[in-house]
Amino acid sequence: MTIFKRLHWAVIQAIARRLPPCRAITHLLSESRDRKLSLRERITVRSHLVVCTWCTRFGHQIACLEEALGFAADQPERLVGAETGLADSARDRIRKHLQAGD
Repeated sequence: MTIFKRLHWAVIQAIARRLPPCRAITHLLSESRDRKLSLRERITVRSHLVVCTWCTRFGHQIACLEEALGFAADQPERLVGAETGLADSARDRIRKHLQAGD
């Protein structure tokens, strides 16, 4: 390993030791979808994401989920198999089953 790679990893480890744990960062990433983070929180999250691949992936995953859910809410008719209610036959079966229990 070259001296530059060793120095690079030493800097990353020094930064990582001073940052909050992944649990706190994933919580902030989730909250960032509902509210604007403070400047300090944004700096903390971005600094952590520089050194943590797992939290970066988590951030991408929640962004994809949010986009997919937004798409589903905006255009439910385009989803495969998206129905807005029970089929009449299912509704009848449930009604018969409930009446049989009385």
